[in-house]
Amino acid sequence: MQASSSKKTYRIAALTPSTVGSISDSWMNGMAEYAAQHGVDLTVFRMRTDYRYLTPELCGRMFDGLIINCDVYEFAASSADVADLFRRYRALAPHAVSIGVRVGDAPCITSDGRGGIRSLTAHMFDRHACRRPKFFLRKNPRGVIPSTWQDRYLGFADELISRGMDPEKHLIVLPKNDDDMVAAAVAEHDSVYGPADAFLGFDEPMLVLLYRYCRNMKLRIGVDVRLAGFGYSAGAFYDCHMPLTIVEPDWRSVGARSVECILRLCRGEPVDRDVSTPCSLTIRNSCGCSPELASYHDDVPAAHDASAAEHRPDGFDAHEAELKAVLTGESNERDVIISLYHHLLREQDHHALVERLPRLVSLIREYKPDNPALPMLATSMVYALVDRIIVTRRMSRESFSLQVGGFVSQLGQAVSMPDLRLRLEHFLRTFQIPFFMLGLYVEEAVSAETSRMHTDMLEPFFVRPDVTADDASSRTAVDIAQFFRETIARHGTPAARIVMPLSANDVHMGFQIAEINGKLQEPLQTFELTSSVIASAVLTIRLLSLREQVIAELKRSLATLSRYSKKVEAISRTDELTGLYNRRGFLDEVNEYWQETNGGGDNCRLFLIDLDYLKKINDNYGHADGDIAIKGVASILKQACRETDIAARFGGDEFVIFAKKLPEAAVEGFLARLSRIADEVNRQLNKPYRVSFSLGHTLCVSNDGGTLPIDDLLKEADAMLYRMKKARTPNP
Repeated sequence: MQASSSKKTYRIAALTPSTVGSISDSWMNGMAEYAAQHGVDLTVFRMRTDYRYLTPELCGRMFDGLIINCDVYEFAASSADVADLFRRYRALAPHAVSIGVRVGDAPCITSDGRGGIRSLTAHMFDRHACRRPKFFLRKNPRGVIPSTWQDRYLGFADELISRGMDPEKHLIVLPKNDDDMVAAAVAEHDSVYGPADAFLGFDEPMLVLLYRYCRNMKLRIGVDVRLAGFGYSAGAFYDCHMPLTIVEPDWRSVGARSVECILRLCRGEPVDRDVSTPCSLTIRNSCGCSPELASYHDDVPAAHDASAAEHRPDGFDAHEAELKAVLTGESNERDVIISLYHHLLREQDHHALVERLPRLVSLIREYKPDNPALPMLATSMVYALVDRIIVTRRMSRESFSLQVGGFVSQLGQAVSMPDLRLRLEHFLRTFQIPFFMLGLYVEEAVSAETSRMHTDMLEPFFVRPDVTADDASSRTAVDIAQFFRETIARHGTPAARIVMPLSANDVHMGFQIAEINGKLQEPLQTFELTSSVIASAVLTIRLLSLREQVIAELKRSLATLSRYSKKVEAISRTDELTGLYNRRGFLDEVNEYWQETNGGGDNCRLFLIDLDYLKKINDNYGHADGDIAIKGVASILKQACRETDIAARFGGDEFVIFAKKLPEAAVEGFLARLSRIADEVNRQLNKPYRVSFSLGHTLCVSNDGGTLPIDDLLKEADAMLYRMKKARTPNP
């Protein structure tokens, strides 16, 4: 088909849910092929639970048409929320098309699920002689059965009613993952119907639980259980070596029809209100499997063997023990987690990884270390990436997909932003990606505690091939609208691109935009992998950087605290007026010395000094002069004491000196020095009164316990001081 001759290039946006699978890739490839043939510029937005960024206010009204895959409403709380989201999305473009379920006024493109399942049911009755079918449905997180599943059940019911059977007797709605309920249902019925996501949740790719029960029941009671399914992973039914029939919509055609419809709306051409696409029946069984499933054949028996379920690859238990040591603070976080991550990357057994995942998650959640960043770091490096490894294993059916998985897994090993850039360059060159950009929220805007965005500013990180990596990393932050405008409208040539939010552990990191080419056979799965791994790597790098910053800040804070602590300690041991030790400081210093010297040695003496006539000085000249007299005595003691002596003011007019190694013969000389310095201080003060003091002293001797009896020594020195003071002539 030739490209459209229209001069106008229509810009089309498509919204797809975050579930990874061949449905999305087939739909994406169908849209991309049709868009390329008709000169349409296509942007596919991969949606997650946070839709806040996709509004006209933030993104601008830059699209001519909008294609909405209605699975994006999966997490809406009510029909009113669905309507509100539709109105918000509808404001992005003047025209819209709905895929799957009718919402609002947009034309709807659906697969013929009702007719397809009826044909499937008839096939099971006529071809396999089934008479006791069971149809499984599962409620979504909002407690309701998705409308697409209801539609398929109606097809099942139509066929049973036409055969005179009551469909309600053959329906089972799973409220949760109930093993016993599944076992009983399989045991009592000879065929099982159900969507691929009905049993293990909306993000699980395999119906492992049902397969195992089917296989076990067949072995135990001899029931020839036949399976029928629909959905992108229904082919995994083959893993049980059971007869299988699949209803599979042609999603590539759905993609092409959706672009065709929106293009007709943009041109003002008529469009049918409802457009139905057919489903096809595919028979797969142990006698003749499809080529794409053949690679699973050798893996399955060991995976379902009872002894294999207990198998642990060598080294995993040791890694698990190391991770436990990390979580309890006994080991280096980063080295152990990266080591475990590398070990998981080397593991090629999908079933072993599935078995390990809950053990790892349980281990991470069990411990709550003091380091607040560690649980997030461990989860991002183990939990999210193990999930990606499972997807990589699922992609290993083709060597190309395995190669993609290997390249993508290397992105998660980046330890810095420059390292991540180099790994990205290698990946993009290898697969000839024409354009790739990361828009990362500025670091201050990411909150691990609230898991939401605090700003609309993005920092472009990497662009290919328009600017160099260095230029890209140095660009200033822009708002979301400018980011999308510059990226999507960067040149006039139509292209197909994918926009994916970057998030790890529910922390939104920004966006990834990539143009696709024919070399990537599974573009959505590939870029879903890159976005998850890049987000985990960026989060890990930022957390490691944050930890280094926190450690540096902590060291600075500890140094400041130490300085203040020393200052407070000095204040608590120092007399504020004189600068001498106070009573506490004096006793600490003397007792410490006495313990260090095992009794202080010989000839240590304690002097008790009392300022004479302080009360009279205060009464006659005022308290300011009283303080001058006190500081005068302190000055005398500071000048007279040796560096090894300890002088202190005990309070009021009372001072003490602990003189180390002062023999009896040197006492008179020390007293003479005190008297001489006192005369000099009085001349300098030049006051109408004389600063004088009385003193007493005694030899320091340990008591029987080896400690210094300070109180007893003070009493002895005080007695001598009293005698001296009594003999002194009044001064003022």
